[in-house]
Amino acid sequence: MDISKWEVFLKVADTLNVTAAAEQLHLSQSGVSYVLRCLEQETCFPLFARHKQGVALTAPAEELLPVIRGFLGEKEKIGQIISGINGLSRGTLRIAAYQ
Repeated sequence: MDISKWEVFLKVADTLNVTAAAEQLHLSQSGVSYVLRCLEQETCFPLFARHKQGVALTAPAEELLPVIRGFLGEKEKIGQIISGINGLSRGTLRIAAYQ
């Protein structure tokens, strides 16, 4: 199981659009589609129903989504712990501005 494939899955699930996910991941649309096809072959079921307006999660993908989100969140925590042990600060900084 390749973690980076599941990161692509999560981005497509968040955007519900392969093109938008590809842009955000700095990948080609065909590259994202290829990753999704590979995941669907690995899982033996479709993850997304494709439409002209974008994609929709299938029922099995809806069931997997919270587990994948948690798994990738834990991956980030592992990186933060390792950085902390090495004396580095690591995390996500969100900055908002209002008029």
